[in-house]
Amino acid sequence: MHLDVVLVTSTWIIFRSRLQVPSYNFQYDDTSKTLSLKGTKCVPVHYAVAGEKAAIPCNISTPLSDDQVSLILWYRVDMPNPIYTLDIRKRTIKEAKHFPSPEIKDRSNFNMSVHPPTLILNPARVEDEAEYKCRVDLRRSRTLILHTKLRIIVPPGDPFIMDEHGQRLRDIIGPYDEGAFLTLSCEVDGGMWRNS
Repeated sequence: MHLDVVLVTSTWIIFRSRLQVPSYNFQYDDTSKTLSLKGTKCVPVHYAVAGEKAAIPCNISTPLSDDQVSLILWYRVDMPNPIYTLDIRKRTIKEAKHFPSPEIKDRSNFNMSVHPPTLILNPARVEDEAEYKCRVDLRRSRTLILHTKLRIIVPPGDPFIMDEHGQRLRDIIGPYDEGAFLTLSCEVDGGMWRNS
């Protein structure tokens, strides 16, 4: 993933992410009977702004070219039950059954029309920040488990401008004489950025 930071105004920072889907090298774990990405120590991190759409990708590419997905289960690592299930058993992808959990039912969708397929949370909430696990059950191959972290950015509130006396200014200010000194301050409340 490549992250661009673009300064739009003195109070808003917009984050854009471009997902780059690499080819994967899988490894089999005898204990859990699952396939995972070989040599991956780093969990990909995706960012979303609170109140906007969060997109969490799950690459369902199979190690065998003639294999197919039968079931996709999304978990939050801190919760025991799936938060979203996509059941493709005995169906085509277009006929798949979607089962969101009650916690995200009214604001979630699993978009299979993009590559990689993406779990959408709209709107994203601060409490959505977590590590997620996408479990992909295949018809012939071993289960794939892919981890992703979602970070939520809370933008600051509206800025307000004050004069040298601490008076809040609105609309047009002045008049001021040409060459006179003008002292203004700008304050913004709220906002949260967790860089962990």
